[in-house]
Order: sequence, then structure tokens, then C-alpha cells
Amino acid sequence: MPDGVAVSQAADRDRWLWAGGTVFDVVLGGEHTGGSLALLDQRARQGDATPVHVHRGEAEAFYVIEGAITAWAGDAALTIGSGGAVHLPAGLPHAIRVDTVQARIIVLTAPAGFADFVRAAGVRSEGD
Repeated sequence: MPDGVAVSQAADRDRWLWAGGTVFDVVLGGEHTGGSLALLDQRARQGDATPVHVHRGEAEAFYVIEGAITAWAGDAALTIGSGGAVHLPAGLPHAIRVDTVQARIIVLTAPAGFADFVRAAGVRSEGD
């Protein structure tokens, strides 16, 4: 395989359960990308939410595949539905909340540190 190319297969990955019903699948972590980015598949239940927080060194993007979320970006509250996306630059206070019965969200962070946080703060999960 060429240098820098990494492949991630679903059967080889662990899933990480967080408070509420959120489950993260770390599709690509820093170990795959040389630390340049992380790609996560997030499945969450209605009402699952993050507190307002700041990533000092990471930009974050959310692509909503299914359901709808509210994303707070600074003072703005943004409704993002299926097929919508939002980019949040590093240093911006933000939060998200799932507004539908369930949601599936692709999360991209650059650089990749968020994937390590998901693993450290979560509990291994066998379910989706």
C-alpha cells in the first residue's frame, strides 16, 4: 500500500458508548492519518447533547446523514437536518443536541485528537 494510505473496515473497529444513547465508531483515527484528521460515525438518540465547549486546536465538521440536530456556534443556534452540514472552526464555543428520535452524524475533526478523546471518555459497546 502506498505511504500514507490507510484502510478501515467496520468489522475491525470498536464502538464507544457515551452518556445518553450516543455511540461513536472511530472510522479513522490519528493512527490512520498521521494525526491529520479523524472521521467518526456517530449514532445518537433524541435529547443527547454536548455541553458548550471549545476545541482549542481542532476544527470540527458535522454531516447529518439521518435525523436533525441543533448546533450552537458562538451565539447562533443552527438547525441542521438530514443532508446538511456545519463546519466549526477551532476556538469557537459550540454544542450540539439531537432533536429527532435518532440521528446519524459523520464527524470530521482536524487534526485528529478528538478520536482519542472519544476512546478515553467512552465505554466499549457491542451495539449500534
